[in-house]
Amino acid sequence: MTINEDHDLKIELAPGSAVPEDTQELVGLIHRAMPTEMFDSSQLGMDTTYVDTEIRIVRYTGVRHEGVRNIFMRKGAVQINPTLVEK
Repeated sequence: MTINEDHDLKIELAPGSAVPEDTQELVGLIHRAMPTEMFDSSQLGMDTTYVDTEIRIVRYTGVRHEGVRNIFMRKGAVQINPTLVEK
């Protein structure tokens, strides 16, 4: 499903997933997958605490989200493998 042709943004389902036929169920699934601070911006402040070409860390302040940090990484920029043993 393409959201905006100009930016080539897409929503891709995980393998084996099916789009719910009920619109309210679909919106609920999307809502649960997104951070709550995107829906309740009242008394919310945010600032970028770190940024480079591959990662950005944003700190949120306010009554509900004090101290919350979101980390945004470019796809494929960082490989996280907790079982990797470096020699």
